[in-house]
Amino acid sequence: MDRPDKDTEAAIPDTHNQGAAQHNDGLKEANSQKMEEKRAENEKKDSTSEDLLLAIHGAKIKFNAHLGEFKVLNDVPTTQGKLTGTIVEKQIPNFTFYDGFQMISLTEWQDFGTAKVQDNYVLLKKSTLPGTGKMPGNIPPETGKIEFVTSGQVNEPESIDTQGAPVVEDEKKIKIKAKQASHTVVLDKNGSLLSGFPILEFEIEDGIPNNLIDIQVVKENQGLLTHTIGIGNSWDKTRLPKDRVMVKTFSSYTNGDRILKLDGSGKATYKMPLDWWRDLARQPLSQFTTMKIYFKVLSFQNSSAVKEESLVSDAEVSNNLQSLQIIINRYINEGGIEKKHFELNFTVKEANTTEMYTFVQWKKGGREIWDGAKRMSRPNVTDYNQTHTSDYPAWTLDRLRMNPRYADGVYSISNGGKTATLMDKPSSSTANSTAPWTFTHIDFESRIHLDFDVPANLVVVNIAGGNIKGIIPPPEPLILSSQTWNTRILQIWDSVRSRVIVSHPNNYTGP
Repeated sequence: MDRPDKDTEAAIPDTHNQGAAQHNDGLKEANSQKMEEKRAENEKKDSTSEDLLLAIHGAKIKFNAHLGEFKVLNDVPTTQGKLTGTIVEKQIPNFTFYDGFQMISLTEWQDFGTAKVQDNYVLLKKSTLPGTGKMPGNIPPETGKIEFVTSGQVNEPESIDTQGAPVVEDEKKIKIKAKQASHTVVLDKNGSLLSGFPILEFEIEDGIPNNLIDIQVVKENQGLLTHTIGIGNSWDKTRLPKDRVMVKTFSSYTNGDRILKLDGSGKATYKMPLDWWRDLARQPLSQFTTMKIYFKVLSFQNSSAVKEESLVSDAEVSNNLQSLQIIINRYINEGGIEKKHFELNFTVKEANTTEMYTFVQWKKGGREIWDGAKRMSRPNVTDYNQTHTSDYPAWTLDRLRMNPRYADGVYSISNGGKTATLMDKPSSSTANSTAPWTFTHIDFESRIHLDFDVPANLVVVNIAGGNIKGIIPPPEPLILSSQTWNTRILQIWDSVRSRVIVSHPNNYTGP
């Protein structure tokens, strides 16, 4: 057989080796794709895991293009040695931006955790806070949301060789705390403190020795605390209680305590003014049951420059007055006399402290009698130790004597010393053959006051028509709570049956 010429022989490809190479390339590509998918999956897991980290003091934040830092201002438990963020940290001072950007308004945290620290939900790295802010100057505001760039937590190595390294001491920061975490505002009938019920008092430590201090206290809204010495328009001891009672801010410096200072060890104590404590008790029951009081301390040498500023702490304050309830409000007949039986209770939190409060009752209306000729007259009654006609065109004190307190402040006490009862039974003139028609129509308002705010004596004022009325001389005591009620008794003599017919219409103009 002729063999082909070696030099002209066609090249035969090595199909076995080529197939193997192509197979290997495919495997590499598939493995690479799987690794990318696995890497992406791990990154997603890591991201998800990082998003669930607790956000703590010092975490980096951003608002649009503005970078900054998150500050926890409340005294709370720590994570990795730093204060843990919760949803109450939503005040403008909580956020500092490096470029001078400032928040103007903030709403509520979103995507926070389900765990709680001191009864508040924790913040996570994924949490956001919508709001509005702006740069200084004539620059339009921006809307957006505060986001955490980092949680503030760090990965701590298992061990660090610190031999030869400088030792850094824990930084000391001025601290303030209440001597008691919770209080009930209890006073005696003269407005003095009762044993066992102290006023809100603070202990301060770790400050710069001999520095001056300003104690700032606010009701309910910690955002009213400032970063400067004093608070404008805060509680002022020189104003009347009616002008002070709803003021939410207090500054010891603004109140005139300009020389409060730390001792040589950086410590001090401060007790809130007694009149400030009384003003808490003067708040309406409808607005005060239990309240958070937030406070901080700032130290300084010159009032224009703060040297130290504590974290914000809080205490809980409760109202001693718990309720005011009508117990009985119905018409009765006692010995042939038609009356309105009315009973009103107030209840306090602390036993044997009802003397802190008193009832003052007001009335308006009067009584009319018509004779057989249908001529109207008014019966005489006694008020303020004086006899006068039963005609009260304007609100007047409901008192027999000169003490403004209903029943001279003497009430039935029950419920283990926690409940005081006011009882009243206003009556009507009984109709008869010579006065066939009688009508009693009196409105009442029963008020609760602090006993020490009610003066010893009322003032009698002469009014048009020769009548009188009783008033409390100004300033009138603040009303803590009240109830209105009335009595309406119409009596008509039935001459045929020689009996009285009684009804209770709201109005009656006469026969």
